[in-house]
Amino acid sequence: QHYFIQSNLRPSSPMSPIPLSSPNEVEVEFLNDPTKKDEYMEHISTKLSLPRDPVVVDVGANIGAFSCRIAQYLEGREGSARVFAIEPFAELFNHLSKNTASFAAVKCRKLAIGTKRGELKGTYLPNYTLLSGFHVSEEDKAMLENLAGRSLDKEFAPQYETVQCLPLSEFLDQEQLTGRIDILKIDVEKAELDVLKSLGDRLADVGCVVAEVHEENLSEFVRVLEERYGKGRCWVSEKDLPKFTLGGTPEKWADQLNTYIVFAH
Repeated sequence: QHYFIQSNLRPSSPMSPIPLSSPNEVEVEFLNDPTKKDEYMEHISTKLSLPRDPVVVDVGANIGAFSCRIAQYLEGREGSARVFAIEPFAELFNHLSKNTASFAAVKCRKLAIGTKRGELKGTYLPNYTLLSGFHVSEEDKAMLENLAGRSLDKEFAPQYETVQCLPLSEFLDQEQLTGRIDILKIDVEKAELDVLKSLGDRLADVGCVVAEVHEENLSEFVRVLEERYGKGRCWVSEKDLPKFTLGGTPEKWADQLNTYIVFAH
């Protein structure tokens, strides 16, 4: 199935809609909602000055919405951009590969990123792919059901998948990325601190980090980034709300949601 996602991120150079192949129509409709902020690209397009040949690493690429946006954003430069889109779950990886096929800059890798090399058992949610990961919990389901006022048994019906995992520092070595990484995007459903710490000393080579961060990881995540970039170089904002699944009245939810967008450079 193909759906369309809007990507008009630069006022001086509007972008065309991007056709996306997806296992889940309502999630694409959520991503395509014109009232929804694109927090990742909002920061990148307004705060960063990128080189002619930027390197972008997208950890938790899902079906490739961000990888497609950033690849389109970087099109037309005299240099050559490289975007590494990393996604561990097989069905999502297949859609990611289809969606990014028209962008020469994007290289897809089927892989999980974590603190140790080896195999990981992940939870894939085909009816709520955006929450798939390695920390899916009954507590999260109960919290969202409380907000939704209905059962989310269908959305949280799991499929289990064993995937390969590498520390991000090893992935960079494997791809012969020995220099700078201009943008590191992380969206990995509670594993964000593991991804960040798996960089080790290579965090010094990362020019910008933009990530979805859960409340339990927020203070340590910000501490690590401020140690790298300095005080006052890290911004935290509330994540846009998952209206596509929950319905209801979004303004009543803010105190119960626990995810943030963190940007540092």
